[in-house]
Amino acid sequence: MAVEWKPEMSVGIGEIDVQHRKIIGKLKELSEALEKKESPEATAGIVKFLAVYIEEHFRTEEMFMLKYIYPDFKDHQDKHIGFLKRIGILDDQIRENKLKGDELYNESLAVYNWFVLHIDNTDKKMGNFLRTKIR
Repeated sequence: MAVEWKPEMSVGIGEIDVQHRKIIGKLKELSEALEKKESPEATAGIVKFLAVYIEEHFRTEEMFMLKYIYPDFKDHQDKHIGFLKRIGILDDQIRENKLKGDELYNESLAVYNWFVLHIDNTDKKMGNFLRTKIR
């Protein structure tokens, strides 16, 4: 899977873009670990990091949205909540050894695709709004 940060993924808010790049980097690390068929412990560690860091990242975005009274806050937050449930389930399945091989690879690809689409469809809209408020 071609997991790469691309400049067009930028939302124009420095702290958020730095976090997005870190998440994409970890998703790339996960992809490479799965392609190399690294140990379940290695992939579990990466997914655990992602679960924790993505939650922290979403809190950062939500803090910005609340501070600047973003009108689509609730819808955006609902998307975050749904994704956190998904990554939590993935983390649980890996720790319980219920997800392996192609299933794990496909689920990690789905996580990456969701995240990229979320940046493109939801975060960029938020970034456009925030750039008009942050001076």
